Amino acid sequence: LVGLYDTWLLDLDGVLWGGTGAIEGSAEAVAQLIAAGARVLYVTNNSARTRLAVADKLKGLGFQGITEADVVTSGWAAAEYLATLA
Repeated sequence: LVGLYDTWLLDLDGVLWGGTGAIEGSAEAVAQLIAAGARVLYVTNNSARTRLAVADKLKGLGFQGITEADVVTSGWAAAEYLATLA
């Protein structure tokens, strides 16, 4: 599957992390996607954290190479949409 897609949208809670820790093997799987040249975006419908806070949490759980720009939260997406209406 890795070679079939150039961009992956990965959910967070219950997919990459559960509770306070990373799901076993998830950081390694993401690293393989990135090593294969895929773009990985981390998406969540939880608006409690900023995009930067989510990126920092992922880094703290062992995920590598994540920036704020790689994270899409529901709050950020809603704000981006509302900005187009102004």
